[in-house]
Amino acid sequence: MTYKLLQDYGNYLIILEKQKELAGSGGDLKNRSSAEISLAYYWADRLQYNRADSLMESVLESVRKLGDKKETAQTLIHFAGMKQRQAKLIPALETFEEAAGLFLEVSDTAGYGQARLGSGIANLQLGNYRASEQNLLEASGIKQRYSEPRGLAKAYTNLGVAYDHMGHTEQAEDYYKKAFDLYESLQVKDGMADIMMNTGVIQHNRGQFQKALESYREAFRLFQSVKLRESLGQVLTNLGLVYRDMNDFDTALIYLNQAIQVEREIRDWRGLAADLSISGNIYWRRSDFLKAQQAVEEAVSIRRGIGDRRGLSNDLIYLGIILSSMADSEAQASNPYG
Repeated sequence: MTYKLLQDYGNYLIILEKQKELAGSGGDLKNRSSAEISLAYYWADRLQYNRADSLMESVLESVRKLGDKKETAQTLIHFAGMKQRQAKLIPALETFEEAAGLFLEVSDTAGYGQARLGSGIANLQLGNYRASEQNLLEASGIKQRYSEPRGLAKAYTNLGVAYDHMGHTEQAEDYYKKAFDLYESLQVKDGMADIMMNTGVIQHNRGQFQKALESYREAFRLFQSVKLRESLGQVLTNLGLVYRDMNDFDTALIYLNQAIQVEREIRDWRGLAADLSISGNIYWRRSDFLKAQQAVEEAVSIRRGIGDRRGLSNDLIYLGIILSSMADSEAQASNPYG
């Protein structure tokens, strides 16, 4: 049973209550845990992370009491993934590492590979690129040995990202190609789209703007085919950034405004704040200081609300620059003979 097979909250409650009624032995407790994990994912998908975390903590406490190390490790993988979704990256990494240790104790190599993959992605998100590389190479070796093409493609994708961040773009492209070939053979369109996105980033950074646009448009088509709204917002942002760097500000703002609309709909507050700040920069460069102020002030408000201190600090500095430019412009307008 997986949370994707359950269609609404009522189904979750019915199944969960039924499992609670049946819980009387170790096996029944495992069934109940499975239902609670399903319900946790349900709440996480609706951004109600407090409820999701509470359920996961309950499950973890229950399986620890069973003394089943493998079951505990598998639950830790779920819990680490939940933390990762909330950008609680250090706790997520620590949880993946705990799971890896338990998998080793019970000689579950496949499970250990999954934990290493999780650690590699968490380290990547934390900017620990060398540690990420080591984790992901270890995970990819295990995935290859156990013939897990989807997991192997995921490891290759993230190795590509790590190498790109380390400035090794040729290695990055090699791993992206390996990942794309695997995803294409499996017809995993969101995976194929991720690769096109990452390839577009490399091309964009090289100044290959037309190639980047082609890659991003292909990524958009693939994401659209599987209806991944969040990823569509990211592609639209990247398209806007390419046009910005081509000094085509009108087209850049069209794409950024589309991305902002998607981010509002899906409540991607970090993405929304970032795109408002980028839009503010473009308006400022066009000397449209009022729109620049409005965009960055909204970004500041969002960053305060989500506790993004670094982004808030940067936007406040930038807002000061905009207000200073406005004051200079107004002074010049009131005294044209300066």
